[in-house]
Formats: sequence, structure tokens, C-alpha cells
Amino acid sequence: VFMLTHPRSSFYAEAGVLRERQLYDEITADKTAAGYIRFLQSHPNNSMVNNAYEKLFAIYKQNNDEEGLSGFVKLFPNAPQNLEAWKLLFSLSVKAYSFAELKRFVENHPAFPLKNSILQELELNKKTLYPYQQNDFTGFVDESGKMHIEAMYDAASEFSEGLSVVVKGDSVFFINKDNQNPFNKVFVEASVFKQGIAPVKTSQKWHFINRLGQTISGDYDEINELSNNTYVVKQGDKYGALD
Repeated sequence: VFMLTHPRSSFYAEAGVLRERQLYDEITADKTAAGYIRFLQSHPNNSMVNNAYEKLFAIYKQNNDEEGLSGFVKLFPNAPQNLEAWKLLFSLSVKAYSFAELKRFVENHPAFPLKNSILQELELNKKTLYPYQQNDFTGFVDESGKMHIEAMYDAASEFSEGLSVVVKGDSVFFINKDNQNPFNKVFVEASVFKQGIAPVKTSQKWHFINRLGQTISGDYDEINELSNNTYVVKQGDKYGALD
């Protein structure tokens, strides 16, 4: 009423901000995903929309809600969290990085903004490469013995879920079958990917990353390699087991 009756007031802009905040507080009072969606759809120009995006994405992220994330990326393509939501949806949907999983994800989500990288992975998945040694260095050959990656690494693991852990000097990093570092990151130590995640060490601490290179855990002093679908971790003087 104040804004309608006093459009020239020096308090008009402040009243507008207060009204928008009140609408936001009232519609999202239950702090549920449905409330934030209702607010975003009914008041897309409200100054509080970024708060609603942030809260809605946090709910889906905390619950690893694939269905919610799928709806988020489709309903709110302009949300600041859209790309991060796509990446999280991908990491939750694709575990083993197999040809079948990648193909199914692309078919189910044709608007995925990183689609080209998946199409590249689909092609690389067709290659089977094996480590070979030459003059104390390791490279990779195919089934016929043809060299695909020249012997340039001090050590290299077999490819697991499309990536190999390689060592060059003091640097440890992942490569794909085109000899590219997909994450553009270097680690102190790292283990191969299993079920879409891998333990890596940066500085003095270990943590887990997903297949897009995103950190998905807190820090640990130690992480043992996966055994019987379990990681044994150390934090301070305590040990625990993670699935």
C-alpha cells in the first residue's frame, strides 16, 4: 500500500526491497525444495532469486538427489549453480564410466553442457591400452603392440575407468587414452578411479575426487586403496572405514 500511495517517496526503493524480502520469507518459510521452486517460478525477477537458487541447490546437493538435480538444470538454466549442478548430476549418474553408462547419460540428458567431453570419452572407451616399459620409462600400446603413448613416464598404472595414474618427476596426475591430463591438476600421490571416485593427496592431506576432478570429501591423513568396496581412512589417531 505504501508503494502504491507514495511512489515519489525517498523510501520507495527501500520499501521495494523489504517487500521482495518479505515475499521470499513467506513463500519459502518451510525451507523445502518445493517452497524455493514455487518462489522462483512465481517471482523470477525478485532480488532474492539467487538466495533461492543457492538454498535449492544446497538441498539437492546435500541429499545427492539425482531427480531433483535433473529438474534443477532443466527448470533454471540461468542459475549461477547450473554448471555445478550438471557436474554433480553427472557424477551421481555415471559410476564406472563405462561405454553403456556414458551413452545412456548423453541420451537422457542431451542438453548436458559438457557433452563434447563425453562424446570424446565414448570414442576413447573403444581403445584398449596396456602399459609397456622402454629404457626405464613407461608408455602404452594397444592389443596389436602399436604404440599409442610413448614411454615418457617414470611409472604408470593400468587404465581404470578411462584414466591412468602416471608419475613424472615429482608430479603425479591422471591421463586419458589420448595422453591428456583431463583435470589440469597435479598431486603428490593418487590412486586409480573405482566406482567414479579416486583418493588423491595434495600437500600433506588426502581427499576424494569424482570423475570430473571435483573434491567430494573432507581431508584425511591417510586413505588406503579400495578393498572389498571399502576405503580405510585415518584422521588424527583414529581409523575408520568408508564405502
